[in-house]
Amino acid sequence: MQPSKDRENEQIPVFLGAENINDFIKMISKEATFRRLPASNEFELLRGIVDNSLIIVYETGKLVYQKNEKVRKLLESLFYKKLKDENTTVGSDEAGKGEIVGPLVTAAVALTPKQAAYLSSIGVTDSKLIPDSRIERLAREISRNCQASSTLSISPLKFNILLKKYSSKGLGLNDILALAHSIVIRRVISKLREKSYSIVIDEFDSSKSKEKIKWITNKLREPNIRSFTKAESVPAVASASILARHKYLKWVEKNLSKEEVEELRKDPLSYANKVNYSPSLFKLAYFHSSLRH
Repeated sequence: MQPSKDRENEQIPVFLGAENINDFIKMISKEATFRRLPASNEFELLRGIVDNSLIIVYETGKLVYQKNEKVRKLLESLFYKKLKDENTTVGSDEAGKGEIVGPLVTAAVALTPKQAAYLSSIGVTDSKLIPDSRIERLAREISRNCQASSTLSISPLKFNILLKKYSSKGLGLNDILALAHSIVIRRVISKLREKSYSIVIDEFDSSKSKEKIKWITNKLREPNIRSFTKAESVPAVASASILARHKYLKWVEKNLSKEEVEELRKDPLSYANKVNYSPSLFKLAYFHSSLRH
């Protein structure tokens, strides 16, 4: 099957980061086929063409390139240069946490520096910055180019039961998340051959004491777990966020029609009333909380 023209002309967004902009511009400028073009607005640091493929670098650190293996390999080499001295990294993240409909999905992914560099070069970044139309394709790439991965999906019905059970014990959402993160991380670690790896969790516990992260540390007996905001800057965490988002979107696709999704976005109260506040669709505590606000 021949690739479609749209796929060939695909615009691939990559987050270079401010620290990599100058290095990339130097690298791309040395390419024999590179031709610089005038910037089209004040936000562009570089606009150019390599082998008939357009490249734009923005002052935010974002780069967009028209699908081109030469450019991709340049990006991969740049990212690998920054990552090569690191250990394999296990990253975890979740999706559906802030959604009133659908499951709570947690994922973990283990990447070597080489795998992390490759995935970064094809646009793996925080799933919140990626259009839903690209999530499935990137999820396939991650699954094919990682040491190990695992996802855990808690359906709305199970979530409602769990939260009620946890609430009766004075516990809450972050305790459910701590358990879910620990499960997927443990599954991934059990598949690793190497003994040396680091663990990074996207921060879900913003308390000063970080009790939930301490709980995971004790549960897994892993003393060097890091957790911080915007941890999706770590390729393994970004990969986990994409796998989690992919599984969440698959659930929505299976359980709701496009018309229902549109109706839900426009008027969640009307849709919830129509389906009688179904606990198999809604995280009820989230929904009622959103109504109060």
